[in-house]
Amino acid sequence: PPHTSSEQTVCDKYTETDLWMPRPKRTAAAQVADRAPPKPSKSNIRIMVRRKDSKARYTLVTVPESFPDLLSTCATKLRIQESITQLNLLVGGAIVTSVEDLRENDECEVEIAPCVEIKEEPVEESSSSSLYHNHLQLEYRGSTLSVILRPQDGCDLEVRCRPTVLVSEIMQAYAHLKGVDEKALRFVSPHGAQMGSKDTLDDHGIEHNDIIVVVMQQRGGKPVILLYPEHDNTPINVDLRLCPVWDLSAVYPRGSLESNLNQSRSPRLEHLGERHVSWSVTADRCGSLTEQSSQRKYEYLFWEAKTNCESPLLSSSQSSLVDHAHGRRQQSLFSLDTSRAFCVSRSEIGVWLDGALERYGLSARERNDCVTYWLHDLEERAWVLVQFLEEAVYEAAARLAITPTPDWLIRVFFIFRGVDEEVLGCGGILPDVSVAAKTRSGFVAVEWGAMNLSR
Repeated sequence: PPHTSSEQTVCDKYTETDLWMPRPKRTAAAQVADRAPPKPSKSNIRIMVRRKDSKARYTLVTVPESFPDLLSTCATKLRIQESITQLNLLVGGAIVTSVEDLRENDECEVEIAPCVEIKEEPVEESSSSSLYHNHLQLEYRGSTLSVILRPQDGCDLEVRCRPTVLVSEIMQAYAHLKGVDEKALRFVSPHGAQMGSKDTLDDHGIEHNDIIVVVMQQRGGKPVILLYPEHDNTPINVDLRLCPVWDLSAVYPRGSLESNLNQSRSPRLEHLGERHVSWSVTADRCGSLTEQSSQRKYEYLFWEAKTNCESPLLSSSQSSLVDHAHGRRQQSLFSLDTSRAFCVSRSEIGVWLDGALERYGLSARERNDCVTYWLHDLEERAWVLVQFLEEAVYEAAARLAITPTPDWLIRVFFIFRGVDEEVLGCGGILPDVSVAAKTRSGFVAVEWGAMNLSR
């Protein structure tokens, strides 16, 4: 039949050679592929998904070729923020791990499961390392690597995980297990480097059975120094030196750190590997203090400290201080020892602490200030573990020198952690304070403070 004008125009664009050019020969491999049966594909299968335990309507999802892509698609459709490594796809309550297990119009549920399952397996104490007496396991799905977490509380943790796991995911599981604030945790690699939360174990070259040191950033709460000389207008110099594990985080009045405070919120003065501050005051018998440089009046000297996570001592799994009083090694960070602690109920902790502080020689006003300052933290849980630090242990962390030398120096520092159930077998013993200490004759210096290990 004759062509129309428009059809003729299109045909005129091609020559006869173009229209009848032979097709190139196909290779042998291509011809075999043509004869092979087509691979099964799930691209045309659609399933219904929704979150587990949700009453929302199902959402239609087309199944892609790979299972990870399917999980990613489900997360997008259901607006799930968690990583796909935390997602389980369930059909009839059973976990599905392959697209080949799915059928048209299957009703599926997406479960957000924790990346880390925690299992506790206590083992017998080893004679070669009596410090680490418990063994806990953090089971991670798809485990191919086993590493050891070594916290300062002397309880090793075995973590089985993939080398590509984020440090933050292990931190979350550890914080949940220990009941501590995840933001206060620091992980130190076997090479002494601090591990970032967004790093993976691979980033730090972690290998099988490597030891990662867990550092819990601790902060001492309101240690205050009170001075009661025998005579009014007595000039007194107070010198405080911290070991390298600690940094001063707050000082008031500023004392010798005034020039450093202009450059940093957390003033630090390094001197012989320690942190140092000194005050020069004039004290009256009632305890009123006048700073000599500014002539301002104060009731006490205040300081706080937090752990220095960059300290070389905390990068070592064997970091310790020496307890000279008992000839043994003491951990550089404070940790509760139930054999020296007390377990007190929430309803009794206020009165009990007041009585304990009286045994140490604190006055009624000093006891009242200490109890009311810490009562809110002490009553957070149904029970609280309280341990008073021995004088030699506290002195090793924070050395205090007062000139002239007081007739009586009373330093009281306790650590505590709230718990939900009563802990049996605690063996704390309060000191027997002599009659002379209770009367507090002569020049008396008092320091009290505490630390909440739950934060």
